[in-house]
Amino acid sequence: DPRVPPVWRENLGVRALLCLPIWSTGGPLGYLFLMDRRATRTWRPEELKLIESFVNRAAVALVNANLHKQLEWAAALEERQRIAASMHDGLAQTLSLLGLRIDQASEHVGAGSERDLTEELHRVRQVVDQASDDVRRSIASLQETPRPRRSLQDLLSDLSARFSAGDGPPVDLAIRVQEPLFLRPDHRAQALLVVQEALLNAQRHAQARSIALVLERRGENVSVTVKDDGLGFDVDASREDKQGHFGLSIMRARAARIGAKLQIDSVPGQGTRASLTWVPRLDSAIARQDPVRSGTTLEPVRVGEAEG
Repeated sequence: DPRVPPVWRENLGVRALLCLPIWSTGGPLGYLFLMDRRATRTWRPEELKLIESFVNRAAVALVNANLHKQLEWAAALEERQRIAASMHDGLAQTLSLLGLRIDQASEHVGAGSERDLTEELHRVRQVVDQASDDVRRSIASLQETPRPRRSLQDLLSDLSARFSAGDGPPVDLAIRVQEPLFLRPDHRAQALLVVQEALLNAQRHAQARSIALVLERRGENVSVTVKDDGLGFDVDASREDKQGHFGLSIMRARAARIGAKLQIDSVPGQGTRASLTWVPRLDSAIARQDPVRSGTTLEPVRVGEAEG
């Protein structure tokens, strides 16, 4: 056969050659070469059928291997994005506020106001504690063994248990959505950070005796509500006070990133209710399967034959 390079016959001693392309639905993946050095021959139909079956299995294996590599790469990229977002939303903004507090403390030193300086240094201490908490959470998340993707219900249950195990009042969890909600990674991270901040405020600052955490669904909207019976505060005044309630501005920014509405209702002496409502974006990776399990079919191999 003139299509067989002479060097193959001379150096490899090829007398018969069968070349089969390995195909998938996305195009060619490679080629399989079968050589016979003993004698020229014609490949029998049963041999071709067996070889085609082998090539089809090889195609499935190659597609699956490529899919797993893509999933690993996507998981690594997601983790990098999560760490970057966590540092930007948490530590970076906390350090920015710390710089502002220090500038204000310097002004009090120049004005000779010892009382104002003492109060400002107390605020600086709070910001430093917040930065320390952010760093510890980031380190802990890096040391954790990767877990399978979990539903919003499971994650809220974990939050409730963690906060209930602390020194503050227990968190009463109410799950009113039966269907598991597997959120997209960016939505999951931002929503949990908002809920966590609301729980922190209720335990640390509100002096609450009871805290409720409720998950509900109304139509397409999902809402997570944190309600306490603590001290409460003036919501309108907190918007005007640029020094106080730093955490609320971060919560609103995080809610905006996922297109959510954060409603905070509070009255001094009557507790606080923080409700996050949004249309969730579900994680498509949960339903992603490999070609064999999802029933994806591969194109038949195209057999090319050359005899020498």
